[in-house]
Amino acid sequence: MSEGGNGVTPKPGGAPSLPKRFYKEVAIGEEGGRPTLLLDGKPVRTPGKAPLAAPTKALAEAIAEEWRAQGERIDPRTMPLTKLANSAIDGIEGRAEAVIDDIVGHAGSDLLCYRATGPEGLLAEQAKHWDPVMAWARDELDAPLKLAGGIVHVTQPEGSLAKIRARLEGLNAFALGALHVMTSLTGSALLALGVALGRLTPDEPGMRPTWTKTGRSANGARMPRPRTAAPRAAASSTPRRGRLNFLSRKNPLAGRLNKLVEPRGHVGDLSQRAHKPRIHRREVCGRSGWRGGRRRGRTGSAQA
Repeated sequence: MSEGGNGVTPKPGGAPSLPKRFYKEVAIGEEGGRPTLLLDGKPVRTPGKAPLAAPTKALAEAIAEEWRAQGERIDPRTMPLTKLANSAIDGIEGRAEAVIDDIVGHAGSDLLCYRATGPEGLLAEQAKHWDPVMAWARDELDAPLKLAGGIVHVTQPEGSLAKIRARLEGLNAFALGALHVMTSLTGSALLALGVALGRLTPDEPGMRPTWTKTGRSANGARMPRPRTAAPRAAASSTPRRGRLNFLSRKNPLAGRLNKLVEPRGHVGDLSQRAHKPRIHRREVCGRSGWRGGRRRGRTGSAQA
């Protein structure tokens, strides 16, 4: 791994091979009027051989802390700011328009514009956390966007998308890189832009998934388990699996989308099997096992 690189070389068996730490001292230098990272007094370069320089000293110090925190091996997976810097310098500087086009494309089908059709509790939560962001985009950005129920695409006004583009064009490569990451993770350019412009913080409820009664969020994430176990009777009354509430069994896209968000280990079209009970092997043949399609008793003799 070259200095400043963020790749992990896989071993033949598939396990990652981490490079050894080759430096002792980490410091901040300066090159071209921008703070740079120094390892044992030598400037660090990106995979594209450009100087690893940050727009501010605070960001440079945060990147330096990632390098100081490394142990005997350098693990790029624990260095998100270094990865962001490499992406911004090598991939965004000089090509900002392509990144802006992608973010504006997300705004054209922003997650906040597509609301569930039920239940009422989910609708209330979406309105509580997302409507203020939509109002901010309308009033502060002059970019009103249309709402839609379900997953049917709605075309957004060109003037609103142009206003969002105008806000993005004033950001530097590092800000665009961070904003693009947030947009990809949340599915919403408005949420990412709200954080970039100081309207939101990453810890606000509107940045978190909205959970449904099926135990999954609107984007298919699994709800965290409570710290205290629920009584068995109460737990048995709650379905373990279910369709996302905005997918109809008659919708041709339902099967394809359900394959992306169905529970782990559940193969097939969830929308077509949501109401079919799943029969486990133990329920058919008991605890003694399954051999050749017959139940095997405790004595070892085959039973029909």
